[in-house]
Amino acid sequence: MLPDCPAGMRMVPTGKTVAQAWAEAPDDAARRELLDSYDVRFVLYPDGAGERLKVTEVDLFAAALAA
Repeated sequence: MLPDCPAGMRMVPTGKTVAQAWAEAPDDAARRELLDSYDVRFVLYPDGAGERLKVTEVDLFAAALAA
């Protein structure tokens, strides 16, 4: 049985940039998973809205420091 551990996140260097991981992704599903891992969200508003596109993401460094 595995030991009981609290939930959390830790930064683990991979030696790759996000751009490199994106370029190496084999398909759209892999790129979608990469965006999801960074909690990136795209919201597209209809024509005439003041803001047409909104992109949000999690601040990984702030989350790591808060842990």
